[in-house]
Amino acid sequence: MSTVLMLGGTVLSAVGTLSQARASAQAAEYNAQVAELEAQAVKISGAREVEKLKREKRLTAGVQKARFAKAGVRLEGSPFEVLSETATQFELDIEAQKYTTRVGISRAQSEAQIARQRARQYGTAGLVGFGTTLLTGAGRIGYGTGRF
Repeated sequence: MSTVLMLGGTVLSAVGTLSQARASAQAAEYNAQVAELEAQAVKISGAREVEKLKREKRLTAGVQKARFAKAGVRLEGSPFEVLSETATQFELDIEAQKYTTRVGISRAQSEAQIARQRARQYGTAGLVGFGTTLLTGAGRIGYGTGRF
């Protein structure tokens, strides 16, 4: 009777180890999916920000040209340099936003890959833990009954 109880306890412990590993693997896979969604959100947000900067660049250039024209200033020399510097600054801001977006996407994709790797590791660890628990329990049962 005690052998049966020991065997039952060993099996339950092994199944518990496997179940816990599966739950951890599922949580890691969920985290990977969240990270992928985050990468998509960063991509969309970054693209919108770039479009916003491009629109601001066009509007600012239009306002500057209109003010120069209203003042009777020709677009050469210093006024041209002002327009050129403004355009250059907007282009730098646009490129910085694109870079920030790429970095954000890359970070989120890396997080997804790491989470998926963890999920695989949890699965492997669960199987190893399951087998180890069964073998250890069998050894204890065998030793206790004198059958090994």
